[in-house]
Amino acid sequence: MLASRSERPENLWSTIRHHTSSWSLLWRLLTLALGFAMLLGAATVLMWLLGMKVGLAGFEVAPAA
Repeated sequence: MLASRSERPENLWSTIRHHTSSWSLLWRLLTLALGFAMLLGAATVLMWLLGMKVGLAGFEVAPAA
């Protein structure tokens, strides 16, 4: 018979320890940083494209000489 997690605290504790291990925490921080960088890059590209269309300050494309 399978026991639920609330009935087996040692199983829950080992799960918590596994998910808070240094490698797991490092991996989580790395993926969060990568996701944040991707969002920032997408926002920058979007603002650059909008700057090309409507001339937002700081995002204009310099005219070719």
